[in-house]
Amino acid sequence: MELFYSKNAMKAEQFQNSQNPAVNMQQGHIGTLLRQFSIDAQQDPNPGTIDELDLTHIHLGSLNRGIKVKCEFFFQGGRSTGIKPRQVQGNLKNAIFDFGLELVCHAIYNKDDESDYNAKSEIRIGCIPVMKILWLNAKLGAFGGAEANVLATARALKACGWRNELFYLEKTGVAMEAWEEAFSATHCVAGEAEEAQALPGISADVVWIHNWPESAFFLRLRTLGIPMGRMVHDHALYCMRHYKYHPLTRKNCTRPASAACLFPCFAFLQRGAGGWPVRFASLSKKLEEIRDNRQLDRVVVASQFMKGELLKNGFAESTIRIHPPIPEEPPDQETSPDSAASGGVPGRILFIGQVIRGKGVDLLIRALHGLPGDWHLALAGKGSALAKCQALISKLGMGNRVTFSGHLNPMELSVQYRQAQIVVVPSAWQEPFGMVGIEAMRHARTVVAFDVGGIPEWLSDYENGRLVPAGNVEALRDTLRELLDNPAACRTMGLHGFKKSASVFSFSHSVHRLQDLLTELAGAASQPIP
Repeated sequence: MELFYSKNAMKAEQFQNSQNPAVNMQQGHIGTLLRQFSIDAQQDPNPGTIDELDLTHIHLGSLNRGIKVKCEFFFQGGRSTGIKPRQVQGNLKNAIFDFGLELVCHAIYNKDDESDYNAKSEIRIGCIPVMKILWLNAKLGAFGGAEANVLATARALKACGWRNELFYLEKTGVAMEAWEEAFSATHCVAGEAEEAQALPGISADVVWIHNWPESAFFLRLRTLGIPMGRMVHDHALYCMRHYKYHPLTRKNCTRPASAACLFPCFAFLQRGAGGWPVRFASLSKKLEEIRDNRQLDRVVVASQFMKGELLKNGFAESTIRIHPPIPEEPPDQETSPDSAASGGVPGRILFIGQVIRGKGVDLLIRALHGLPGDWHLALAGKGSALAKCQALISKLGMGNRVTFSGHLNPMELSVQYRQAQIVVVPSAWQEPFGMVGIEAMRHARTVVAFDVGGIPEWLSDYENGRLVPAGNVEALRDTLRELLDNPAACRTMGLHGFKKSASVFSFSHSVHRLQDLLTELAGAASQPIP
């Protein structure tokens, strides 16, 4: 749908009262909305106002509950003037009405000669249709980062009028009410009987897969002819160990799934369950799973690093999209950079995440040992390496300088971020993205991290934090000393991070991008999996 602006055209008030059959359903809302936008239409200090609309090319009959309307705003200079395109901010506003319409206007201004600058103006409005999404995630309920992303994005899409149904294998029993509200229907398909009951009558515009243990089930879904995409949250799809990291040598793997997984990696030997010390994993099953997933219409990853891993494993570049699963902003999110950067306890260092070997908490502890000055480490999280880290702290005589907080809820995490001067991400494994860094940036906190995986894609050295060579404990100690001695530099980098998180890594922007991806997926030709 396109809406063209020109001088002496129909005014917004006329638009609101128009009887044109093409302008039927939400005409009053649109007219009210357009009067809220004031746009600089001239090059002089007296900006014009868009209050006139040419409706000869607009058809609003398709507008209904849940459609999101988007536009883009930019200048386009003429050849004779040499004016370069530039982003226009102005007093642009968003407006969401009760029928789910969101309009974000942008205008194009052209100058072809030396006459008035407002020679031509144009607003383009594009609609994203309401769709039905069939989600696949093994767990129904709160569990980990993938489940948090599923719930947040499903709720956001529902708020836009989209319909969500979920296939799952087990309930976690945590935050069930929120999940039941986000999905219009949920179906357990853990057994053949449940699957046989759930599949008949299923219809959707796309199948959207998240964490799912095997490909056999979505192979059967493929017979419905629905385009299928997958959000790959971690390395489990293409790594037998799930984290591209050797637990003994602490070296990161750079190979694709291959015979090297058997030797020298020995990835077929894995931690056992049910009283057994070890269990045996199958390389052939992993390779089969990769082959099946290569046939999906779209595979979405969080970072360029993960895209590279997929390419190593034979995925077609044309099917890969990059879309970080950005978390929701906290309810007490600061909107002012200065207020966000305020506070913070000098010398307070924060780690948030799982306390497991790959997260490198022991490396952080060793880096802090011998660090001069008045500092304190706050560790928020739990995990299999917690006892070993506590023992290491005791051995090094650092017990009075380290506090363990355990698992914290979002409000408690916000308090921890606001109290910190520096947030450290000392990961030894190849982080798929490193979402804790985005959360730290939202609180205007400087981030120090090892240069691994997808972290360099959001952390720029000396801009919003510091990148440290992977696993280099001495370099980490030196960097922390430098920042603790220079709180002004911490504040400056924290402010840069805050602005970057708002402009690049906002949740609303992420949802709009996801809508674009799913709309693209819906138009993809479904490929049969052999």
